[in-house]
Amino acid sequence: MTPTMPVMREPEFAARVKKQRRERGLTQRECADHLGVSRQHWQSWESGACKPRADRMVALAGYLQCDEHWLRYGGGNDTREVIERVKRMMRIVVRDLDHLQKSLVKRRG
Repeated sequence: MTPTMPVMREPEFAARVKKQRRERGLTQRECADHLGVSRQHWQSWESGACKPRADRMVALAGYLQCDEHWLRYGGGNDTREVIERVKRMMRIVVRDLDHLQKSLVKRRG
């Protein structure tokens, strides 16, 4: 028997997607067709079962005419908060790149 991974629900994301779609007067079918996904896939976003991958998230935000960061994470547009979040993300990226570089140097050894 294979253990299953628990489904991580994204209810806040789902609510933002549904809100934006409804404010634009769009159906799930129209949105799904525009983004090239099935209506069932769109429903999984609106139910919070999953989030779209990065490239679709960008297209989704553009189509729904909203800020991608807001769509992903919610919250307001407090500039300081956004800057601090970006700084934290950049530190993680730099750390990961540093680890990758060290790993490559060891392999070439």
